[in-house]
Amino acid sequence: MIFRMRQTARETTGQIDDLFKVGGFQIKHWIYSSENVNDDSANRSLGSKSVCEKQIQNTGTAFSEGDEQKVLGVRWDSNRDEFCFKTQLNFTPKIKKLRSGPNLTQEQVPALIPPILTKRMVLSQINGIYDPLGLAAPFTVRAKILMRQLWIGESKDLTWDDPFPSSLREEWLRFFIELFNIEKVTFRRCVKPVGAVGNPALVMFSDGSDQAYGTCAYVRWQLENGTFGTNLLAAKSRVTPIRKTTIVRTELNGALLSKRLSVFIKKESRPIFEKEYFFVDSEIVRAMIQKDSYGFNTYAAVRIGEIQEGTSPSDWHWIEGKLNIADWITRGKNPSELDKNSLWQTGPDFLHLHESEWPIKKFVLPDHLPEETKAAMIIKVELRIILSHAIDILRFSCYYRLLRNTELLWIKEAQKSLQQRFEKGKFNRLCARKRKDGIIIVGGRIPKSSESSYDEQELILMPFDHRVSRLYAERVHSRGHNGVSTTMSKIRTRFWILKLRKMARAIREQCVICRKKQKILESQVMGTLPKERVTPAPPWNSTAVDFFGPFQTRDSNSIRGQWKVGRVSKALVEDDGRVRRVEVQYKCLPTKETKVYKGQAYTTIERPVQRLVVIVAANESFERD
Repeated sequence: MIFRMRQTARETTGQIDDLFKVGGFQIKHWIYSSENVNDDSANRSLGSKSVCEKQIQNTGTAFSEGDEQKVLGVRWDSNRDEFCFKTQLNFTPKIKKLRSGPNLTQEQVPALIPPILTKRMVLSQINGIYDPLGLAAPFTVRAKILMRQLWIGESKDLTWDDPFPSSLREEWLRFFIELFNIEKVTFRRCVKPVGAVGNPALVMFSDGSDQAYGTCAYVRWQLENGTFGTNLLAAKSRVTPIRKTTIVRTELNGALLSKRLSVFIKKESRPIFEKEYFFVDSEIVRAMIQKDSYGFNTYAAVRIGEIQEGTSPSDWHWIEGKLNIADWITRGKNPSELDKNSLWQTGPDFLHLHESEWPIKKFVLPDHLPEETKAAMIIKVELRIILSHAIDILRFSCYYRLLRNTELLWIKEAQKSLQQRFEKGKFNRLCARKRKDGIIIVGGRIPKSSESSYDEQELILMPFDHRVSRLYAERVHSRGHNGVSTTMSKIRTRFWILKLRKMARAIREQCVICRKKQKILESQVMGTLPKERVTPAPPWNSTAVDFFGPFQTRDSNSIRGQWKVGRVSKALVEDDGRVRRVEVQYKCLPTKETKVYKGQAYTTIERPVQRLVVIVAANESFERD
């Protein structure tokens, strides 16, 4: 909250406290930014100073206004109303996510820094630099550039835990020593100067180099005395890709980053900017933005199109490189060069002048720019072929001769692809030669004196990949839908087509009628085997033999040829589900104990299955019906 009078600030915060108490809430403390927090004069104007609130945690210690506090992670000196940085350098191992040793001081860095530095160690330290607004971008970009060097040159093969070479270690040592100097640099929180009138203007600078590119934003106010005041608002930096790129593309990426930052600032800021200025030190980039994006290649067209969507080409201006403050982001600076009254915080000197006095250069756009696609002149010639000029129909008195002459024209057209191979003698094995009309033919074994036709004596050589050859082969095949050999024989009565077997096979496979003829009919689907047939077991434990015979039973005292013939009448299943003994019926003489069926006596005895032999009964019958 911003107030002009301390008394108004006190009254407003008191009213908020009373309102919170109604709901049972209590604000721990209010922080007032002022040069003298003990000044109780209610009539003192706060000028450009602001009143900010923050609810602090109850740490059990006394709180005094003016102490250095954190606001959304950024350190803020409420006494001077300035942002500042705190350096914490600690290489000791972590125990439960906390460093086990104390932080290093600037004097201790050369002596106590570990002798071995790795990618993992330096990354954990530079990640502790929290600068969301990019106020210290010229210094923090040096850490990004040093990290980028770890993935190029001799260091690209280093893993996360490999030690640095001595040269890299010295560079990182110098950076860590200078890191403590950032604590001496402060940045104004309030960017509106005393005596500002009207709405401000947003001024953007962008630049790019072979290592990094970036942008910075300044807010420019007009003062009551007619002069102008500027203050740094935000900045962004990026390192270039490891893969080498051109400076023009890097400058273009910086301009795109400048546009994106300006859109973010206008969306999130309270003041309404009455005008925008974009400055680059590359005439090529400015000229690219002035042209339509579709005239460039994809890389440049996408970026130029995005720039033109959110900005007007007339807002982009060119200045000399020495006046472009964004150059600091691409090269890096020491913290001592970023103090409160430096060019980095107040902007270039020409921003304090009237717009008519700015060193802006206006130039004529060049005819051709890098990344611009070259326009090729295409001349379209339409050639109309009149059929009557190619074939004079008045010269023919017979319809068959007219068709044959047309066929010869297509054959000559197809044989154009064979001319070079014919001249090199590639078809000598076929005894190829030319006729008087220019048609290439291959020699056959049928003499001219025979009664064969003209076409059978001389075979016309045709290429494999011409449409005429394919159409003729398909026509021959469609007449009978024969096999490959038959189709080849019919074709070779007139033409000798190269790779004919391959063509005939392809035509037959693609023919729908032939595919229907060759379709295999469905066959009987066999059922699955029973479990007893596939389970491993000793012989005769489980059997699928027809127990209804006939069988021969073997006795130890009977001759092999005199074994009795019988039929299994019953299988005796034991407790384990297996059949080891069966009841067998034999023919015998009638007695009191035998059974008679259709005049024949039968007896039944139990026999082990090991003593049964399957036979085919030739003369004897055991049928019961």
